[in-house]
Amino acid sequence: MSDAGRFYDALIVGAGPCGLMTACQLAMRNISFAIVDKNVGFSNYSGALFIHAWSLEAFEQMGIAAQAIQQGAPIDRVEGYYDGKRILNANIRKMGRGQTKFPFVLALEQGKTESLLASFLEEKGML
Repeated sequence: MSDAGRFYDALIVGAGPCGLMTACQLAMRNISFAIVDKNVGFSNYSGALFIHAWSLEAFEQMGIAAQAIQQGAPIDRVEGYYDGKRILNANIRKMGRGQTKFPFVLALEQGKTESLLASFLEEKGML
C-alpha cells in the first residue's frame, strides 16, 4: 500500500538509534510520523555502542529497559589509546550512583538497540 498523499505530523530522517528513539517518543504521544533512511535494515556495525542512564530511563518508560540490560553489559572502565599508548584509564563504576536508577553505562550493539526500538514501534502498530 502506498503512502502517497498521506500527511504526517513529523518527518524523521534517519532510522538509526536517534531516529528510532524519536519515532518511539512520538508514538507514545500519538503523533504521526514517517521515517526515511538511505539504508534498508539494521546496522551491522556498532557505531553507537553505549547506552547512558537517560536513555535507559526512557527505555524504562517504554517497557524495554530490562530487555536492553539483558542483551547488553554494564561497563566499569574506559580506556583510550593514541598512537599505541594508553592515554586514558577511567573507572566509571560509580558514575551516576544516587542520581539515577541506572548508574552505569551499558554496552549494547547498535543493531540490538535498533531492533529493540523497532520492536516497540511494531507493537504500537507504527512500523
